[in-house]
Amino acid sequence: MSIAHYWHRKAVQMINMRAINSIKSEIMRIAIELPNQAEVVALITELDAYQDTLYPPESRHALDLTSLMQPNVVFAVARDSEQHAVGCGAVVLNSEFGELKRM
Repeated sequence: MSIAHYWHRKAVQMINMRAINSIKSEIMRIAIELPNQAEVVALITELDAYQDTLYPPESRHALDLTSLMQPNVVFAVARDSEQHAVGCGAVVLNSEFGELKRM
């Protein structure tokens, strides 16, 4: 098994465990999804606008939508009990490490 495949499996397992452990007063589901959904694009746009107020452009290393859809990227979306996207994040898998993005 390649390192990238191993970390992809681990990321999926961790996301599933978080979803199970996040059940409190409201059910939240976290699943691997594509980032090119209108509701998710809106979250990403909102995050970009917020980060623009915090960091200069040379300090921001966000991935664009095309980059988030690459095969070495695991993208997850958190949805509330009404299935509205309320958060998202990505793990970029490299041969020796992974990098969290879009939290």
